[in-house]
Amino acid sequence: MYNSLMPNNKSERQKIEEEKKFLLLLKYDMYHLFERITLRKAEFLRTFSGKRIRDHFHDIFKNKYNQSTFENLSVCSPETIPGISEFYHSTDKMYWYLMHTEDMPATVEDEINRQVKEIEFKYHQSLIYLEADIESRADMLELI
Repeated sequence: MYNSLMPNNKSERQKIEEEKKFLLLLKYDMYHLFERITLRKAEFLRTFSGKRIRDHFHDIFKNKYNQSTFENLSVCSPETIPGISEFYHSTDKMYWYLMHTEDMPATVEDEINRQVKEIEFKYHQSLIYLEADIESRADMLELI
């Protein structure tokens, strides 16, 4: 009887491990995006203000979230999904603003500082739920 349960447990284990892996990748994608925005803010604003070029924004705002499928994202709990969505929406809003603004440098800096605070709040809020999802997968793995 034990042997007949093994393949089922193994496939369930693999499914949970894959879910946990995706959640971890999502967590690190969010972290690196947040870090690039916050740590490089002064530099990317200086480049934008001085040269009025926008090419460097693509590298700062690149992320894997846009490549995720609904199937991938469905492993997130219902409590986690809105926070993650709002975080990435806020970063996309900043990217759009920077790519299209004709504001003067001081206005751009003020707007970016305001948006960074919003992104920071949404990042930390979503991280709480995302870490709970990751922890729940770890707990499930212990039970199998």
